[in-house]
Amino acid sequence: MDLKVLVCDDNKIQLKYLVDMILRFAKRKDINILVHQTTQSLEALVMSKNNAYDIIFLDMEIDDMNGLELGKRIREYDEEVVIIYVTAYADYTGKAYEIFAFNYILKPVNPLFFEKVMNRATDSIMIKRAVLNQHFFMINEGYQKHKIFYNEFIVAEKKGKRIFLNLTQQRLILPVMTLNALEETLDPKYIIRCHKTFLINKYKIKSYETHFLEMEGFDQLIPVGRKYKESVGKMVLEMI
Repeated sequence: MDLKVLVCDDNKIQLKYLVDMILRFAKRKDINILVHQTTQSLEALVMSKNNAYDIIFLDMEIDDMNGLELGKRIREYDEEVVIIYVTAYADYTGKAYEIFAFNYILKPVNPLFFEKVMNRATDSIMIKRAVLNQHFFMINEGYQKHKIFYNEFIVAEKKGKRIFLNLTQQRLILPVMTLNALEETLDPKYIIRCHKTFLINKYKIKSYETHFLEMEGFDQLIPVGRKYKESVGKMVLEMI
């Protein structure tokens, strides 16, 4: 497994400490990790645009730009990268989760917790790389049968008596079935019901607030129904 990682922290001592931890993790796990580092937010923004990073570590308090704002700007053009915040301030936790940051590590960094976060991050990346690109489901649209990979599926929406299956690259399929029947067809490892009229791919969530989800490749905000709020919240916490 090969990974490309960016670390941004304006404290050079903390930056070196985190980079060393990443490299030690890579050695223990026999993973090839290329680590880029910077002390400036604007430089991190340019680097993230020019490189396909798998993981980005961001300090929340950086002199030239707030880490949360930096994360939001990165999310505008990179919906897949795993963002992990590292900071001395616990009161930013909720804000970090709004952009669906993968996790939030407090300084001083606990090595055991860091190991746990990195294990979960690498596992998540492997799922996106391999499992989602291999597993698929079949859907009938009239007389036509479609083979759809889970990595293509974003949102299924019920409008009246019709189901609109929204896929990547703005593709749309209109299967003749109920949303309940579609939910029973799909593998629960990848999907979750968040509203009586919406079924989503949990791995396509871009950001989450109390009542809404923002999805990759889908312009509309997805409501989270009262009935599904607890299950969605639990799922998000498990993923981050």
